[in-house]
Amino acid sequence: MSIFSERLYNERLKQGFTQSDVAKLIPMTQSSYSRIENGFQEPNLTQLKRIAEVLNISIDYLLDVDTEFFNNQ
Repeated sequence: MSIFSERLYNERLKQGFTQSDVAKLIPMTQSSYSRIENGFQEPNLTQLKRIAEVLNISIDYLLDVDTEFFNNQ
């Protein structure tokens, strides 16, 4: 499982959402969301933005982007 998939799964559980809950809020089908969460499909940019908004987390966190690197350039 990728870091993205792990973080997506853990954040969803931490906030008490089911896959179906998140999928409805994006919106997308539950099966499409499941494929994203399990690493079989990548979200498009709009979906990625909505996922981050719904889970109230940053895209950088989901994608494991080291913002310190960019801040020190």
